[in-house]
Amino acid sequence: MPLTSEFFSYHETEKKRGAVIYILSLAAILSTIIIYLIFFRDLNPIAGTPLQPVFDHIIVQITGFSYLGMFYMTLIGGLFFVPSGIEPYFLKALLENNDLLLMLVALAGCAISFTLDYVLGFKFAAISRKLISLKQFYKFKGVINKKGALAILFFNIIGQGSQQLTFIMGVFRYNKTRLIIMTAAGHIIRFCALILISKLF
Repeated sequence: MPLTSEFFSYHETEKKRGAVIYILSLAAILSTIIIYLIFFRDLNPIAGTPLQPVFDHIIVQITGFSYLGMFYMTLIGGLFFVPSGIEPYFLKALLENNDLLLMLVALAGCAISFTLDYVLGFKFAAISRKLISLKQFYKFKGVINKKGALAILFFNIIGQGSQQLTFIMGVFRYNKTRLIIMTAAGHIIRFCALILISKLF
């Protein structure tokens, strides 16, 4: 068999093996979640462990809309695999805290979580492609190819998809300096707009 054919045959085998492993992993995770919800829903798996006080502290701060709560919300909600609810939370927290200080805290949390998104995409590119759907993966790639840095700014202004975009930019080794500038600018514009909305309404 020619060397080229052997290479493509091996490549296809690896792709199929990776797809099978990915599907089995998802099935295992889904099964674990279903079993937990059916049989162990009322159990607290971290009760009595050193994690319990940490978990309780985070919940108290988040539900109290404190500065620390805002930090935890952006730190956790800024991760690419966590559904984000930062904007409504920020608006509510504005009623309890100083506008400027709250924005600085929110930016600090976002800086850490978005950095993690980029690093995870950068370090684990092969696995990363399995964590984001191919449709979404190439959709973001196409937008960046067409619009460049303006697309990064836009996604971070609207908030939705910005975490996944940062993660994908890590996969493609996008220029870190440009990404930091556009991401920071987008976040500042978004939080300033939310402050203005809270003042007006």
